[in-house]
Amino acid sequence: MKRGTKKGLTRFASTLCALIFLFTSAVLAQESILYSFNDLNGDGFNPVAGPTIDSAGNIYGTLFTGGANGIGAVFKLSPSNGGWNESLLYSFGTYPTDGFWISGGVVLDAAGNVYGTAQFGGAYNKGMIYVLTPAQGGGWTQTVLVNFDGANGTQPHAGLTWDAAGNLYGTAAGGGAYSSGSVFELSPAGSGSWNLTVLYSFGAKTNDGNAPLGGVTIDSAGNLYGTTQNGGGTSSACPAGCGIAYKLTPHNGHWSETILHNFNQRSSDGQMPICTLTLDASGNIYGSTQAGGANKGGIVFELSPSGKAYQEKVLNSFVPGRKDGYAAAGGVIFDTAGNLYGATNSGGDHNQGTIFRLTPGSNGTWTESLIYSFADQNNGDARNPGSGLVLSNGVLFGTTDSGGSYDSGTVFQVTP
Repeated sequence: MKRGTKKGLTRFASTLCALIFLFTSAVLAQESILYSFNDLNGDGFNPVAGPTIDSAGNIYGTLFTGGANGIGAVFKLSPSNGGWNESLLYSFGTYPTDGFWISGGVVLDAAGNVYGTAQFGGAYNKGMIYVLTPAQGGGWTQTVLVNFDGANGTQPHAGLTWDAAGNLYGTAAGGGAYSSGSVFELSPAGSGSWNLTVLYSFGAKTNDGNAPLGGVTIDSAGNLYGTTQNGGGTSSACPAGCGIAYKLTPHNGHWSETILHNFNQRSSDGQMPICTLTLDASGNIYGSTQAGGANKGGIVFELSPSGKAYQEKVLNSFVPGRKDGYAAAGGVIFDTAGNLYGATNSGGDHNQGTIFRLTPGSNGTWTESLIYSFADQNNGDARNPGSGLVLSNGVLFGTTDSGGSYDSGTVFQVTP
């Protein structure tokens, strides 16, 4: 049995941050490494997507590489006697017919089936969508639902999103009608088959987005929201464009795009968002960028509806260095008190990444607290989280693509 290891309480003092707020505070948090991956024993490694937690507390996720054939796997962690047991549900197979390089997470249905994407592989070696079904007597059976062929997209980087009717939505980072990526819908067609429909191909208009690396978020009206890493108009800071936030609206069977924000329209703006967005009950939109901002370490932003347009507000501008975190690629999530949480890939006390909290103030400002700084590998800690967090029962769960006992990545939890 493989069991998790625990880290003690650690106190961290955070730094001054520019723009919206002026002071950050020290906060106690407890981190536990639930599982350390080991690429030397046939285990998978490098989990680059965030985890998914079912109603029984099991944790599911994907591994970019490793597994029985070295090209990626899907795993499950099950709680057991105070520790965690890992099982590889599926190891992707022989290149290139099976998928490989698994960068997106998974979603579950009510029957316990597991759905996900592979960046490459499949019939055309341009990526695919799969489902894993629990087999009678144990084990899991993989079925390929869609093979990307270029026209419908290539390289689905992110995971999928359910709507209330049982359809799945996602993005492809490349391909589509203009070779700049696409947003698609996957609908059940009976007898276990699924139909893929391209809802929008980026590059259809001037200053459109390019390379949607994050997934999509659905509101109660069925509109889709997301970001692209590039596009939105070129600048000296971003020759390929600094990216956009977009909205897709359905109308009589067609979908229209609205560009909500072009990034790097001013010196304090962020650059290259690759996150999935978060919406609040008032229709405000939240996310993060890898770079840019007044301090060049990326930002956390809010987009608020203002008539037919959206107004951007920078909630936090990260300061590259060994105290503040920076490069927040995975977006942000809310707790029930209205605080925002996220992870940075770098920075913190040991320059190995951080978990941060943004707390709203009464005057519209937000205060950043570094609630955990990942330690260096000599301490066996997790390091360099590159994806978003999941909040369950007041505890934050996430993954790191390196660190842990074997420096092959981890699943961790942090209790603020």
